[in-house]
Parts: sequence; structure tokens; C-alpha cells
Amino acid sequence: MSQTLFLSFPMALLWMIFARQLSWEGFVIGYIFGFAVLMVIRINTTYQDIDQPIRPAKIPSQLIALVVYIVRLAVDVFFSGIDVAKRVINPKLPIDPDTRRVSTQDKSNDDLISALSAHSITITPGELVIDFETDENGQTVMLVHTLDKEESNMEKLNRDQHNRLKLIRQILGLDEISEDKGL
Repeated sequence: MSQTLFLSFPMALLWMIFARQLSWEGFVIGYIFGFAVLMVIRINTTYQDIDQPIRPAKIPSQLIALVVYIVRLAVDVFFSGIDVAKRVINPKLPIDPDTRRVSTQDKSNDDLISALSAHSITITPGELVIDFETDENGQTVMLVHTLDKEESNMEKLNRDQHNRLKLIRQILGLDEISEDKGL
């Protein structure tokens, strides 16, 4: 409960900024809405780390990881969009689609991490997560449709997923993934 009260402050500040209500009344309204949203999330979520205490020392690194993740995602979306546009405009339509199985590389098989990974792949033009499977080792695998199997080879897809997973785990405040993946 104290976590919800604490996290309602930044949500109230965001409310004031987005609603252009830079006043105490705006702060109170934002705080109430933020608290209500967090309570609904807390009640309806099954995420196992939701009751983990907030570690103020980790917040700066989490925010930095979030900014890096957003910038990296924006750059990927931009350049992938240009690539897809070039392919579509080209009269020869140079595409060679394929479906690849990409491991989430998350040992915990956390649904939130899998969903965030799939989302960042899907919003990038040229690649789309179409399904999830479980491999023979019990690990979650994403079925990724690509426009060009040469450009979206397994090495690139695994390297991108490794980097994505590292940032997502940092954002969520979870321990670092081990670097023994050999990627």
C-alpha cells in the first residue's frame, strides 16, 4: 500500500503536466486518479514481483534504461519504416518472407517480459510476432514473421532480443541477466 501511495506522486505530476493544471487542485486530482489506477492494476494483476519493495537506489538506473529503451525503439521503428517503404515502392518488391522461432531468453518465462518483447518487435515495421510456443526445454519462444530472411537472420534476431531483454529487466528493476548466453 505504501508503494502505491509513493508511486501516485509521479503520476500526479504527470497528470498536472498533461492536463495543464499546474495547481494544487490539479495535483490532488492527479494523485487520486493515479492512486485509483495503481489500485486497479494491483488488484487485477498476477505479476509476481508487484509486492517487491521499491528500491530508491535503483530508480535512476531504471529511468535511464527506460529512456535508452524508448530511444532505441524509436530509432528501430524509424529505420525499419524507411526500409519497408523502400521495399514497397520498388517495382520488383524485394521481399523474401520467413517465420523464425526466437527465444525470449528469459529464464523466468515471465509473461510480462515476453509481452513487452513481442510488443517492441511487432511495432517495428518488417517484423511481427504471430504466436508464442514452449520449446523442449520449457522456454518461451516467439514465432516472428519477417519480410526478409536474409536481413532478419537468427543471429540478428537473437542479438536484438538479448539487448531488449537486458533493458526490459533493468526497467522492471529485476536482476541483470547473465552474460553467458554466448551471443
